[in-house]
Amino acid sequence: MVFRVTDKALTLMEYIEFNVIPTYELMDKGHGLQHIEDVMQKCSDIIQDYPEINANMIYVIAAYHDLGRKHDHEYTDKENIHEKLSAKLLMEDVNIWKWFTEEEIEVMAQAIEDHRASGNNPPRSIYGKIIADGDRNLNCNDIIRRSLGYNMNKYPNSNKEELYQTVRAHMVKKYGYGGYLKLYLNWKGDVEALEDIRKRLVNEETFKEDFNAIWKKEAVA
Repeated sequence: MVFRVTDKALTLMEYIEFNVIPTYELMDKGHGLQHIEDVMQKCSDIIQDYPEINANMIYVIAAYHDLGRKHDHEYTDKENIHEKLSAKLLMEDVNIWKWFTEEEIEVMAQAIEDHRASGNNPPRSIYGKIIADGDRNLNCNDIIRRSLGYNMNKYPNSNKEELYQTVRAHMVKKYGYGGYLKLYLNWKGDVEALEDIRKRLVNEETFKEDFNAIWKKEAVA
């Protein structure tokens, strides 16, 4: 990770790595430690093109962006979805207030709220756009693996075919032609990678081969 480290950042990073990141060990396979590390790395890469960005803010945004998933199951009200819960957890963490101003924390909370791919409105700031695109892993096999892991955890009694249909339906709705996923920065290879996913979804025979290969590894993991 290439965050611009300062003395201030060192103590902040220590706090995040010991008190926030371990929470993701409790998450489902689709939103666990590997996912958060991938998002933090991609955000770190993206901000190299934006020298005006406060790297410490992006670091915190990436670390907190899915934290609310640990409570998401407790709510049925659609207003209490994970990005709102994540932003709330950030705002309520009194330790974070030691390193940032009220205005900076508000920007970070808004970015976390705005990162969800299915959101109706674009992010309110460049910070929201960075975390939104940073959260978009556009490697088709990784997406299948994460979605399969998430649904195996959510529907433990589902068989292979049921899981296949659930994963594919989700990916078509999100990544397919006309899907709801949006790219805001068109960073490097994201556009080409999204097109590759769409082509693979159209060719269901090839997509099922990809799924079966991942199933063999995930089902016995």
